Amino acid sequence: MSGRSLFRLVLVGVAGVTLCISPMQAQTCGGTLVVPSADESTGPGQIYGGTYLNTQSSDNIGEALNETLVNGVSKLYHVWRFDNVPAGAIHIIREGYRLTCDNDDFRFRGWYDSDTGPYYFFGNICPITSETESSAKCSLNHTTDDAYTFHMYIQDTNQVSGADLSSVRLDYLALCSEEVPCTPGPSGFCE
Repeated sequence: MSGRSLFRLVLVGVAGVTLCISPMQAQTCGGTLVVPSADESTGPGQIYGGTYLNTQSSDNIGEALNETLVNGVSKLYHVWRFDNVPAGAIHIIREGYRLTCDNDDFRFRGWYDSDTGPYYFFGNICPITSETESSAKCSLNHTTDDAYTFHMYIQDTNQVSGADLSSVRLDYLALCSEEVPCTPGPSGFCE
């Protein structure tokens, strides 16, 4: 859950006050959630706090990653493995924030290995662009027909210049597989 909360004061008697905390709602999944199974690789960059286990629940205990310099340029590349992601429309759900002084954002990308070879997800998927913690559910614009192992990575968006070392912290990370409704084609069968 986010560190931001809504507060409600309730007066108890004349001298007492009760503080009720209602945490911000996390993004929801209408199907099956799959949390990371492993930190698969890091480099360039480094883990400087927590592990993939700390991204499996929204509890303000996360995994923190830091860029390292490669030929004078700050870079980050970290991969999580998600085992047995069921068939369906695939989304990534993330909760986190960046710590940066050079406006370097962080984006997700990934792949899975199917029977016909790897299928890659490129683009600026579910970027983390703020120093304020936020959560988002982002579609990968893809459906699968079987359970696969996914490999999702986070990467800084400025890969060509800048030596300032930025960081990113993830409190929650999951893939969501949602059932795709059947839309019968001209033959009357789902296609």
